[in-house]
Amino acid sequence: YMPDGLVYGREKVVQATAAAQNAFPDFQLVVDDVVWRGDDVKGFDTSMPSTALGTNTGWSFFGPPTGKKICRRGIANCFTVANRIVEEWVVHDDVTVVKQLGLNLDEVINNLIERGYCDDGEKEPAASERVHGEETPVPLPPEPKDEHDVEGLIKRAYAETFNWRMVGKV
Repeated sequence: YMPDGLVYGREKVVQATAAAQNAFPDFQLVVDDVVWRGDDVKGFDTSMPSTALGTNTGWSFFGPPTGKKICRRGIANCFTVANRIVEEWVVHDDVTVVKQLGLNLDEVINNLIERGYCDDGEKEPAASERVHGEETPVPLPPEPKDEHDVEGLIKRAYAETFNWRMVGKV
């Protein structure tokens, strides 16, 4: 779960990392702390607040290079099983980055919308990369019949959240 949307599979994470390195070649990510719980059987939950520093000398997610330095706070919360990150939530302050780059926030947002990054249309996610042994989820149950159909609401909510990974529905 990235600030610009859901990402499934390691390839898109690698692409996003490479793009960030191209935009900020001197990029440094300083992990401020690591808080964890769990064990090597059930898995580990970790939380890592961080500070990112860099100079924008290449094209970024937000546009052309500005030559300006940024300092951004963020946090990554991960669930790891058998030395594999199976779920990660990443949040960082992109509004601060846009402002530090000297860009107009409204223009950046409109540009992202035009590029399709902010599409909030109701559509089912495409098939995603699954871990070994996972199968494609069953079709979503029908929408609840009315506001009194609590069972239908709960079944649909569980299917959307856990099977289809539509976390935005939470």
